[in-house]
Amino acid sequence: MRISLILAMIFCLTVGSVLAEVPNTINYQGSLTDGAGDPLTTTVSMTFTIYDDETVGSSQWSEIHPTVSVTDGLFDVVLGEGTPAVPITDVVFSGAVRWLEIEVASETITPRIQLVTVPYAFRVATVDGASGGVISGKLNIGTDNTNAGNYAFVAGESNEASQDYSAVGGGLHNEASGTASTVGGGMQSTAGGNFSTVGGGNGNTASAGYSTVGGGEGNTASSGYSIVSGGDGNTASGYIATVGGGRENSNAGDFSTIPGGYRDTITATADYSYLFGIQSTLTEDSTFMVDMPHVRFGDEATGYEIPSSDGAADQVLQTDGSGAVTWADPGLNDPGITSDHYPPGVIILTTTMQDLATTTITTPGPGYVYVIGRCWVQSYGSTASISSSFQIDETSGGSYIAPYYSAVGPTMALDATFESVNSAFADRVYYKPNAGSYTFRFEGMKDNLASTVRTGNIFITALYIPTSYGTVTTISSNPPSDADAELISVEDLDGNSSQAYKHDLRQLELKVKDAQLEALRLERELNQAKSEQGF
Repeated sequence: MRISLILAMIFCLTVGSVLAEVPNTINYQGSLTDGAGDPLTTTVSMTFTIYDDETVGSSQWSEIHPTVSVTDGLFDVVLGEGTPAVPITDVVFSGAVRWLEIEVASETITPRIQLVTVPYAFRVATVDGASGGVISGKLNIGTDNTNAGNYAFVAGESNEASQDYSAVGGGLHNEASGTASTVGGGMQSTAGGNFSTVGGGNGNTASAGYSTVGGGEGNTASSGYSIVSGGDGNTASGYIATVGGGRENSNAGDFSTIPGGYRDTITATADYSYLFGIQSTLTEDSTFMVDMPHVRFGDEATGYEIPSSDGAADQVLQTDGSGAVTWADPGLNDPGITSDHYPPGVIILTTTMQDLATTTITTPGPGYVYVIGRCWVQSYGSTASISSSFQIDETSGGSYIAPYYSAVGPTMALDATFESVNSAFADRVYYKPNAGSYTFRFEGMKDNLASTVRTGNIFITALYIPTSYGTVTTISSNPPSDADAELISVEDLDGNSSQAYKHDLRQLELKVKDAQLEALRLERELNQAKSEQGF
């Protein structure tokens, strides 16, 4: 185990005619951790011994505390109230130095801890106006101080505690002039309001009731319950106004806050407001204002930064997915179109699907892409099939995919000189859940190796439609989970029929959203039930 110690000594100070016996006990608090530094929660036996030497020496006092409760590493014992109790008398501290040794569960903690200052309050030497450890009258420590208040305290040089229960802890030229006001130290500071406080610093003023200046220089809290935590030249003049720090900030709004910064101002018309800025001014009531060149949410690696100025009329904020947020025209979410064609010439088809033309479209968000391809087809050279198949696809090669292909040309020719010329057409609808760039292919293949099939004047077009634009259907071989899906029949080139299902994708999307919302509602009900049962 490893122990870190926080030492607190209790002493008694009596004023005037009230006399009390100095207690023969010392309050001791500490932190107990294991070898890894983690705080312990346990009950242990502790032995406390006061020696007159740092390493050896003689025991002046010792006491056992057999059951010390430790919670999250913290424990608190009163020395002099052990089992059995061994009172600590002033004789224990009659020597020059004393050292405290602690034994925890038979393990001696080293090094010993030197006892200073507070323990020696057990043995008072000579204090003016004191007899037997009891101080009578007001306390004035230092030179040229003025202590005019009842039960007041003043220390330092040229300080003044002029009202009842006021106190100046030290420093130079400080004044506590309000009832129960306090100046902790520093220089030339004044706590003038009743129950006001100046923690320290130089030239600070807490002039209103319950006002506070924590420190710094030249700060002023001039309204009830107003606070200036520190900094330089700051003013909190509104009721319960706060300035966290910084320099030359001014907060006149009631219940308003400036956390810090430089030369920020909240005027008296801007109550209940917050201002984050640099030389910024806030005049509107109940406003949260951020006037900074960079406003970022999240960490630098995965967060995002919003623009510091407004965009043009009707523009909206748009993110690129990588942390950059900019103003953009809402038209980016309107339908978009792209089209490509094969250069002049002829493509002779093979028995494997090959790319005739491709096109790439970039979508700004979720939506549907409708792709259409067309060309002319010339077929000849076989008394068997001279037909061909065409389709829209995202991957190269392979064969035709039912039900998305289109068949062109006769499946049997009259003779080898028979020639067929037709127009080929294929289309397909895709749903893309995310923004991005997508490439689509208009593909073709001949169905008979012995035939010759030529194509030309090839075009492919892709049209993007956001999900907010109406209803889009698709065909799937998967059985439907919704009763609204339409059962249809599809047929391949060989005349084989199979069943497929026509789905309304928009309706399916809405059902998914409804299911997600219902799941969230049930999860909230479950968590609420658990919390009420104390799980």
